[in-house]
Amino acid sequence: MKNMRYGYRLICVMLVLVLCLSGCKVPASSGETTQEQTGPIFGDDSKENEETTASGTEIVTTEDLTEESTEESTEDPFTPVNDTVYSLASLNVRAEPSTDGEIIGALKVGEAAARTGIGDEWMRIDYFGHVAYVYGEYVSETKPTEPETQVPPTAVEGTGILYDNGGYLVAIDPGHQGKANSDKEPVGPGATELKAKVSSGTQGVVTGIPEHELNLVVSLYLRDELLARGYSVLMIRETKDVNISNAERAQLANKYKADAFVRVHANSHSNTAAKGALTMCMTSHNPYNGNLYTPSRVLSQLVLQGICDATGAAKKEIIETDTMSGINWCEIPVTIVEMGFMSNAEEDRELAKDSYRRAMAKGIADGLDKYFDR
Repeated sequence: MKNMRYGYRLICVMLVLVLCLSGCKVPASSGETTQEQTGPIFGDDSKENEETTASGTEIVTTEDLTEESTEESTEDPFTPVNDTVYSLASLNVRAEPSTDGEIIGALKVGEAAARTGIGDEWMRIDYFGHVAYVYGEYVSETKPTEPETQVPPTAVEGTGILYDNGGYLVAIDPGHQGKANSDKEPVGPGATELKAKVSSGTQGVVTGIPEHELNLVVSLYLRDELLARGYSVLMIRETKDVNISNAERAQLANKYKADAFVRVHANSHSNTAAKGALTMCMTSHNPYNGNLYTPSRVLSQLVLQGICDATGAAKKEIIETDTMSGINWCEIPVTIVEMGFMSNAEEDRELAKDSYRRAMAKGIADGLDKYFDR
């Protein structure tokens, strides 16, 4: 009887085991998910990625980010503005912000332009409805003021000779004259300070050549060089036998509305070792024409470099001064050229050579070409 109960219990246990085994589903393989595992599988975002891609959203790669960053870094180099600027010189208007850009027009001295962008060196403007560019150093946010002027002097024989060639007009003043005039004139428009009207200049320490003669010869060479390059030229004098003051010389250049004024001189110093070329212009605070400082400084810089490149002369400096009547009376960009020291024996001999004088004229013309962006 005891054995029967034991056997019955064994049969029941076996029956339970069979029933349990028949209710379980063994996975078909290790790679298949069972029915009970149909919920989200955390850590597996393949379904989410599939939906993102399927919805049309682009998958961004590291390479794509690099390209996008590069595209975003290509920004407009001009800071947008909306104001008015005024030309400080006869200024080329270009299609591109480069000296290689096509010239599509020009601004006259004092002409207004609508500025739309500020760059490092160039300004973007609206030029008759077109995007255009001008060099930034030649424009100002302040409208140039009209300096007080006197009535231009009556024409003096041998002065004010105009060669109209259709191009930029350069006024050339061969400094000094054969006979000095020690009468006084105001150093600038409305000034109470007076200076002698004009002197006869210095002379060569070795050659004895008068400065006024040297200045005229180089100026005539410069006239011919500029005419050959297509410029128009106003000669302040073409002979030593004139009587025209420094202020009158500037007024004559103003009268003809020259685009630039080059005053040709030679230097002298008590130190006979001093040598080299230099140029002069007004300071930025000049009470008579400080608005012309920037173009005059640029003109002085480019002419000086042209001289030194053409002649091999030592390059000294640009002197800024408000003491020169021939500068203070100007209403146009101006530079005084000091070609060299006639008080230096070596330089005096060089300045006496015809080849050196012609090279000097060429160097000044080269500087003017760069000034006018030609």
